[in-house]
Formats: sequence, C-alpha cells, structure tokens
Amino acid sequence: MKTIFWIIVVIVIGVIGYFVYSTEIEIPVVVGPSATTTSEADLPQIIPDVPSVKYTDPRYNFSIYYPSTATVRAAGFDGYLPLTQTPVVAFTLNPDMFQGTNLSDAGVYVGATSTPAIVANCTNADQNSGETAATSSVTVGSVTFNEFDSTGAAAGNIYQEKIFRSVVDGSCLEFVELLHSGNIDNYPSGTVTAFDEAEFSGILDAMFNTLAVSNTKL
Repeated sequence: MKTIFWIIVVIVIGVIGYFVYSTEIEIPVVVGPSATTTSEADLPQIIPDVPSVKYTDPRYNFSIYYPSTATVRAAGFDGYLPLTQTPVVAFTLNPDMFQGTNLSDAGVYVGATSTPAIVANCTNADQNSGETAATSSVTVGSVTFNEFDSTGAAAGNIYQEKIFRSVVDGSCLEFVELLHSGNIDNYPSGTVTAFDEAEFSGILDAMFNTLAVSNTKL
C-alpha cells in the first residue's frame, strides 16, 4: 500500500510541475515617465531651416530668440542705441546672407539704462536722433513698447532704424532693428545689387516678436 501511495504522490507532483513550467507567464513591465525635451519644431522659426537659440537676460528680465547663425555681441554698438547708448546685447545676421548687396549690417541691438533723465524721456521720440513720434505701440506680455522710426545718412551710409522702448522695473529698455546699407549709387555699376529690404526687415521683426519681458514691479 505504501508503494502505491508514493507512486500516486510522484504522479501528482509530476502533473503539477508540467502545468507550472509549460504555462507561459506574462510579467508586466512598468514604464517610467519620459523626459520632455524641446525639439527644433517647437522653437520659433526666424529664418527657414536655421535653428533658433534662446537668449535670457537675468538683469533686465527678458528673453528673445535669434538665429543660430547670428553673432552675439555685448559691446561696441553704443551708437546704434539712440537714447540709452548703453549696450546690453546685440544679435547681428551672418553677412553671408547679404553678400553681393549694398547691405552692410543687419541686426537687433538692445540697450538699457536707469539714468533718471533718460527714463523720464524713454517713451518719447528722441529729437536729437531724428526719430518720428511714436506711430504705434507693441504689447509684449504685460509690457507696452512705443515704436519709433529713424533714417539717417552719413558719408554714403544709410541707417534705417525701427526702435522699441519701454520703462521696465525703473530702467529704459530699448530694442533697435537696424539695417545699415550703402548708397547704391556710390558703387561701380553692376558690382552689387540692392538688398531686399522687406526680407531683412521681416527677419528682424521675427526676432523681436519672440521677445518675452517680465515686469517684476507690476
């Protein structure tokens, strides 16, 4: 009887083992959260097929995008800032974009100052630089900028400026879209072509339109 009992026990264990090991068991896989990254498709497109880069200024609480092919400067352009004359940062387009034309320089120049006399006149036209009265205003977030225009000429050079100014946290903040060209009549015939003003003005507008400003005193 003991022999029969143990034979039955062995058979039962074998049957159970067969079903346990021959049955496919699915093990659930827990997937963690994926990291969120910013792709080129999410960035503002200033120039087609050229990646944009974000610049953030912690002192004056603003950010702006510029083309990766542009040059970033922090000094040496005081004369391009009609009122503040105090450089913060500048983004100048790659000269290869206008090679063979009469355009010499194109970019967005940023200045700022807390000098009381300048702050007091920040949103007025600067008569010394030939600015026209504010023709319009642009609101960026909670900050409104007055827009001015100025065209100057000297020694065969033409300076076309579109200027945006506002008082932000006690400082006069100034953004200048500059197109600096040479008088086309001063070049030997056939050596250069007139630059496309609408195209390059549009690029500078696109840069300025990415501006984000935070007024911490509001």
